Formats: sequence, C-alpha cells, structure tokens
Amino acid sequence: MARRVLVGGLLAATAVIAPAAAQSFKAACEALAGAPEVTLATFVAAGPQSFAGPPPFSIDAPDHCLVQGAAAPHVGIDGKPYAIGFEVRLPANWNGKFMFQGGGGSDGVLRPAVGIQATGAVSALARGYAVASTDAGHRDEPGPVGPYLFGLDPQARIDKGYNHIPVVTAKAEDVIRRVYGRAQSRAYFVGCSNGGRQGMAATQRYPDLFDGIIAGAPAYRVPRAAIEGIAEVQQLAAIAPKGSDGRPDLGAALSADDIKLVADKVTQACDAADGVADGMVNNVRACRFDAATLACTGGQTTDCLAPAKAKTIAAIFRGTTLADGSALYAEWPYDPGIAAPGWSVWKTGTPGKTPPDARNVTLVPGSVAYYFSSPPEKPTDLYNYTLSYDI
Repeated sequence: MARRVLVGGLLAATAVIAPAAAQSFKAACEALAGAPEVTLATFVAAGPQSFAGPPPFSIDAPDHCLVQGAAAPHVGIDGKPYAIGFEVRLPANWNGKFMFQGGGGSDGVLRPAVGIQATGAVSALARGYAVASTDAGHRDEPGPVGPYLFGLDPQARIDKGYNHIPVVTAKAEDVIRRVYGRAQSRAYFVGCSNGGRQGMAATQRYPDLFDGIIAGAPAYRVPRAAIEGIAEVQQLAAIAPKGSDGRPDLGAALSADDIKLVADKVTQACDAADGVADGMVNNVRACRFDAATLACTGGQTTDCLAPAKAKTIAAIFRGTTLADGSALYAEWPYDPGIAAPGWSVWKTGTPGKTPPDARNVTLVPGSVAYYFSSPPEKPTDLYNYTLSYDI
C-alpha cells in the first residue's frame, strides 16, 4: 500500500511494504541465525527501549528483527583477533529503504542501529527504515590508549578508515533480502563528525553504494586537524598554572570569565556585521576582530586579559603555521560561541583535572600516535606526548 506524508512542508508518497503475518516475520528473522557471519538474530516486540549509550537514550521501537554479526575476521600483526562488527535492525513494517548509520569518535563501539540517538525523537527504525551500524572493525579496549590500539594492525587501520563501509553495506543488503525477499528501493548514509567523515569517504570511494548521503560536521583532513588540536594544547599549556602533578593545569589556562570576555568583545565588534545589531554574530566571515585589543595595558586590570592570554587567543584562532609559513590546517572564525560549553570541553577541559580531560588530550593525541603515524608510536601518557610533540 502507499501513504502520503508531509515532509518539510512538501507532500511526498512513501511506499510501505505490508509485512507478512507476525509469525512469518518472526520466523524469517530467527532463521537468520544460520546466515554467514551472523552471531545473533532475534525478534524484538514493539515498545519502549532504552540504551546505555553513550549517550544514553530511549525510543519507542516497533516490532523488528535485531541482527548482529562479525564480518571479514582476521588476526592482526599484534596477535589480536579483529572483525568488522555490524548490527542491522529490520522493522516488520518496512518502508522499502535502507539507512547506514555512521559512527563517531574513533569508532570501536557497536551502537544501536536505530537511526537516532536522542530521547523523544522519532527514530529511522520507527519510520520504517532498515538500519545498520558498525564498530568499523575493532572494539575499544580499557585504558586511556585503549580506543587506539587497533592502529598497531595495518588491516584494522584500513577497515576503520573506509573498508567497513562496503562490507557492512553488503551484509545489511543480504539480511534485507533474506527477511523481506527483495532488495531495498533506496539506500542512504547518515552520519556526523567521524560519521560525517565516513559519509565523505563513501562519496569518494564508493559512489554507487548510496542514493543519498548526509555528512554532518565531517571530521575531514583529520590527521592535520588532530595535530592542530595538539598545537592548541601546547599553546594553552604554556599559559596554564602548574597542577598538583607539576604539569600545566590545562583546565585553568583560561577561566570562564576570560572566555566570556572574549565572547562579549567579539559580539561588540562583529554583531552589526550582518546588518542587524541583535546580540548575535551571524556573518562570521565579515568579523574583523583583533585579539590584541583584549590585552590589558597601562595598569588596566579589569575588562581585559593578561597579554599572554590575549596572545594565545590570537594564535589559536589564527591557526598554526609550519616552519615554511604554510598553514598546518585552517584558521578559525571569531565567534561568541567560544563561551558555549563545547569550546572548553575540547580545548581546556575541567580545572584541576589531572591528567586533563579536554578532548584535545583524551581523543586527539592517541589517534595521532597509534593511527595516523606510520609506523605507529606507542605512548602511554597522552598528555606528556601532547606536550612534547614536535609540530
């Protein structure tokens, strides 16, 4: 049958595949247990489902078939077993379409294949999509460098970088045919951050796999972006007070008041650049802010920053340059969003935290050492590695 739905203000027709009898669907689902590389096939009845995350969330799930498996297994040169883990969820009321759900961070986690990770939102699964997810060929191990140890194996690097995309797509399509008796009419990829990078990789390496791709906030040119993050840590550590371990307390490099001052000054300088003075900077390209104006002068002690802090702000937003004067990665537009929690979460982290919990320490240097460097390096202290890295 067909139904008409309102999507973004436009009427669109969406075909819905009428399921076979409930028992037939359940039987077709459980029969997948004998399919190659499938480790779990079970029917899940409709109702609320909660997932531990991160992030934790819950959805109203429809009747569906949950399938998990491990494809393309191999033993790495580090002697550890690897495989491309996958999960596919197939709704009893299928709309005939398939969605590949992108990963995040360094992958290494098999996230629920529901097409959304936000409580209260309607999941792609509930909308009738068959959805697949993957761990990209490795699982996180305990410890600060655990998420990156896969980088010691060349094949695991390749699987994480891009090879998981066609492998998991093929497994999902095989499962779809076995349950529904036909192939999907459309296939889409949706991801953000590293998932956005996966989407970009799919457009370039496998342009025939998907009918459409949403690559949100793609973590692209990641090796250079990661080294830029290391450079920012070094710049902030240079102005940070010493912590209890004798090393720079990164979280105390800039106080909340310091960051708010920067945001306020950027707003004052660039608010009207979009043609309307409304307290927002919407034309960041037209913003011509000079961080040198933040520095205290002539005995000034309020409404300004210590000169070293102002210089550091300018350096971070200007972007790192190499010895030959070329840009390492990119400059950053001045934006009062610096005062939003996300900026500090990435750049400085929590004051007094040892080692620092800034993502530019916990997430970035491990990827540079174990994954982006050839041959890989093997630091156990990511903060020390960050502080000593030769940009």
